[in-house]
Amino acid sequence: MLISMVLLGRSNVTYIIFWIIASIFELFFVTKILFLILSDKKKHADIFYITMSVLAIPIILAAILSYTNRSYNPINTTDFYNIILLLLGSVIILRKLLTTDMFIHNIETFFIFSGFVLYFCLHILASNIVSLGFLDNWNFGQNATIVSLIYWLGSIFFIWKIRSKHSF
Repeated sequence: MLISMVLLGRSNVTYIIFWIIASIFELFFVTKILFLILSDKKKHADIFYITMSVLAIPIILAAILSYTNRSYNPINTTDFYNIILLLLGSVIILRKLLTTDMFIHNIETFFIFSGFVLYFCLHILASNIVSLGFLDNWNFGQNATIVSLIYWLGSIFFIWKIRSKHSF
Protein backbone atom coordinates (compact mmCIF):
# COMPACT_ATOMS: atom_id res chain seq x y z
CA MET A 1 0.00 0.00 0.00
CA LEU A 2 2.81 2.38 0.90
CA ILE A 3 4.48 1.94 -2.47
CA SER A 4 1.16 2.47 -4.26
CA MET A 5 0.51 5.63 -2.23
CA VAL A 6 3.96 7.00 -3.11
CA LEU A 7 3.65 6.13 -6.80
CA LEU A 8 0.11 7.48 -7.14
CA GLY A 9 0.69 10.67 -5.14
CA ARG A 10 -1.13 9.73 -1.96
CA SER A 11 -4.40 9.21 -3.77
CA ASN A 12 -7.60 8.82 -1.76
CA VAL A 13 -8.76 6.19 -4.24
CA THR A 14 -5.69 4.06 -3.46
CA TYR A 15 -6.45 4.26 0.25
CA ILE A 16 -10.09 3.32 -0.31
CA ILE A 17 -9.18 0.35 -2.52
CA PHE A 18 -6.69 -1.00 0.01
CA TRP A 19 -9.21 -0.44 2.82
CA ILE A 20 -11.74 -2.56 0.90
CA ILE A 21 -9.20 -5.35 0.37
CA ALA A 22 -8.03 -5.34 4.00
CA SER A 23 -11.56 -5.21 5.44
CA ILE A 24 -12.87 -8.03 3.28
CA PHE A 25 -9.78 -10.14 4.06
CA GLU A 26 -10.22 -9.61 7.82
CA LEU A 27 -13.88 -10.64 7.64
CA PHE A 28 -13.03 -13.58 5.36
CA PHE A 29 -10.35 -14.84 7.76
CA VAL A 30 -12.49 -14.77 10.90
CA THR A 31 -15.65 -15.96 9.15
CA LYS A 32 -13.86 -18.88 7.47
CA ILE A 33 -12.43 -20.05 10.80
CA LEU A 34 -15.85 -19.69 12.43
CA PHE A 35 -17.41 -21.86 9.72
CA LEU A 36 -14.62 -24.43 10.05
CA ILE A 37 -14.97 -24.58 13.83
CA LEU A 38 -18.75 -24.47 14.12
CA SER A 39 -19.74 -26.74 11.24
CA ASP A 40 -18.43 -30.18 10.47
CA LYS A 41 -19.96 -30.53 7.04
CA LYS A 42 -18.65 -29.36 3.68
CA LYS A 43 -22.14 -28.47 2.47
CA HIS A 44 -22.00 -25.22 4.42
CA ALA A 45 -19.66 -23.77 1.79
CA ASP A 46 -22.60 -22.13 0.00
CA ILE A 47 -23.74 -20.48 3.23
CA PHE A 48 -20.19 -19.23 3.80
CA TYR A 49 -20.04 -17.54 0.38
CA ILE A 50 -23.47 -15.99 0.86
CA THR A 51 -22.39 -14.72 4.30
CA MET A 52 -19.21 -13.23 2.86
CA SER A 53 -21.19 -11.55 0.08
CA VAL A 54 -23.58 -10.02 2.60
CA LEU A 55 -20.68 -8.83 4.79
CA ALA A 56 -18.87 -7.31 1.79
CA ILE A 57 -21.83 -5.18 0.66
CA PRO A 58 -21.57 -2.55 3.45
CA ILE A 59 -17.80 -2.30 2.89
CA ILE A 60 -18.21 -1.61 -0.82
CA LEU A 61 -21.10 0.82 -0.23
CA ALA A 62 -19.07 2.71 2.40
CA ALA A 63 -16.17 2.99 -0.03
CA ILE A 64 -18.46 4.33 -2.77
CA LEU A 65 -20.05 6.83 -0.35
CA SER A 66 -16.65 7.95 0.89
CA TYR A 67 -15.47 8.53 -2.65
CA THR A 68 -18.59 10.37 -3.79
CA ASN A 69 -18.96 12.48 -0.62
CA ARG A 70 -15.21 13.08 -0.27
CA SER A 71 -15.42 12.14 3.39
CA TYR A 72 -14.04 9.23 5.37
CA ASN A 73 -17.06 9.15 7.71
CA PRO A 74 -18.78 6.22 5.93
CA ILE A 75 -15.53 4.23 6.05
CA ASN A 76 -14.99 5.07 9.72
CA THR A 77 -18.52 4.03 10.64
CA THR A 78 -18.37 0.78 8.67
CA ASP A 79 -14.93 0.00 10.07
CA PHE A 80 -16.26 0.46 13.62
CA TYR A 81 -19.05 -2.07 13.01
CA ASN A 82 -16.62 -4.44 11.30
CA ILE A 83 -14.35 -4.31 14.34
CA ILE A 84 -17.31 -5.21 16.56
CA LEU A 85 -18.15 -8.18 14.29
CA LEU A 86 -14.51 -9.28 14.26
CA LEU A 87 -14.33 -8.99 18.04
CA LEU A 88 -17.44 -11.14 18.47
CA GLY A 89 -16.12 -13.71 16.00
CA SER A 90 -12.75 -13.84 17.76
CA VAL A 91 -14.42 -14.31 21.16
CA ILE A 92 -16.53 -17.18 19.77
CA ILE A 93 -13.40 -18.80 18.32
CA LEU A 94 -11.58 -18.45 21.65
CA ARG A 95 -14.55 -19.87 23.54
CA LYS A 96 -14.72 -22.87 21.24
CA LEU A 97 -10.96 -23.36 21.46
CA LEU A 98 -10.94 -23.23 25.26
CA THR A 99 -13.77 -25.75 25.55
CA THR A 100 -12.09 -28.41 23.39
CA ASP A 101 -9.60 -31.01 24.53
CA MET A 102 -7.11 -30.07 21.82
CA PHE A 103 -6.13 -26.73 23.38
CA ILE A 104 -2.42 -27.49 23.69
CA HIS A 105 -2.31 -28.51 20.01
CA ASN A 106 -3.91 -25.19 19.03
CA ILE A 107 -1.91 -22.91 21.31
CA GLU A 108 -0.90 -20.70 18.38
CA THR A 109 -4.55 -20.12 17.55
CA PHE A 110 -5.22 -19.10 21.13
CA PHE A 111 -2.48 -16.46 21.09
CA ILE A 112 -3.47 -15.19 17.63
CA PHE A 113 -7.14 -14.71 18.51
CA SER A 114 -6.50 -13.41 22.02
CA GLY A 115 -4.29 -10.81 20.31
CA PHE A 116 -7.17 -10.02 17.98
CA VAL A 117 -9.48 -9.56 20.95
CA LEU A 118 -6.95 -7.20 22.55
CA TYR A 119 -6.51 -5.28 19.28
CA PHE A 120 -10.22 -4.95 18.57
CA CYS A 121 -11.08 -3.93 22.15
CA LEU A 122 -8.41 -1.23 22.16
CA HIS A 123 -9.52 0.11 18.78
CA ILE A 124 -13.18 0.16 19.81
CA LEU A 125 -12.08 2.12 22.87
CA ALA A 126 -10.06 4.45 20.63
CA SER A 127 -13.10 5.06 18.42
CA ASN A 128 -15.29 5.86 21.42
CA ILE A 129 -12.72 8.20 22.93
CA VAL A 130 -12.51 10.14 19.67
CA SER A 131 -16.26 10.31 19.20
CA LEU A 132 -16.62 11.70 22.72
CA GLY A 133 -13.83 14.20 22.05
CA PHE A 134 -11.52 13.22 24.93
CA LEU A 135 -8.28 12.41 23.14
CA ASP A 136 -6.62 12.55 19.78
CA ASN A 137 -7.44 9.36 17.87
CA TRP A 138 -4.05 8.98 16.24
CA ASN A 139 -2.06 8.68 19.46
CA PHE A 140 -4.41 6.26 21.19
CA GLY A 141 -5.02 4.16 18.07
CA GLN A 142 -1.31 4.07 17.31
CA ASN A 143 -0.48 2.97 20.85
CA ALA A 144 -3.25 0.35 20.72
CA THR A 145 -1.66 -1.15 17.62
CA ILE A 146 1.79 -1.11 19.21
CA VAL A 147 0.49 -2.86 22.35
CA SER A 148 -1.14 -5.55 20.20
CA LEU A 149 2.04 -6.09 18.19
CA ILE A 150 4.12 -6.38 21.37
CA TYR A 151 1.60 -8.94 22.66
CA TRP A 152 1.92 -11.02 19.48
CA LEU A 153 5.72 -10.85 19.55
CA GLY A 154 5.77 -11.80 23.22
CA SER A 155 3.38 -14.67 22.62
CA ILE A 156 5.92 -16.27 20.26
CA PHE A 157 8.22 -16.84 23.22
CA PHE A 158 5.38 -18.34 25.28
CA ILE A 159 4.54 -20.70 22.41
CA TRP A 160 8.19 -21.79 22.12
CA LYS A 161 8.34 -22.38 25.88
CA ILE A 162 5.08 -24.38 25.91
CA ARG A 163 6.09 -26.37 22.82
CA SER A 164 9.48 -27.22 24.34
CA LYS A 165 7.86 -28.61 27.51
CA HIS A 166 5.10 -30.47 25.67
CA SER A 167 6.85 -31.90 22.61
CA PHE A 168 4.51 -33.87 20.41
